[in-house]
Amino acid sequence: MASKIAPKTRVAAPAQVVKTTPARNTPIPKVAATAAPMASTRKAVSHEMIAKRAFEISLSGKFDETGNWLAAERELKGL
Repeated sequence: MASKIAPKTRVAAPAQVVKTTPARNTPIPKVAATAAPMASTRKAVSHEMIAKRAFEISLSGKFDETGNWLAAERELKGL
């Protein structure tokens, strides 16, 4: 005689609770006042300094006049 075994019924898993973070209701914090502005970190470079360095670069023959000027400016200002 074959015994009948009832099929197992599946029990649904309990719904998982999803935790959320609270919404931000405060303004975004400002940057500290002690931080130096970006413009003050650049070196003060005169027109004459750029012209002198542009002339020195021109002796290499790498760039044209505009390229010499821009390369000198980048080099001296640290850009």
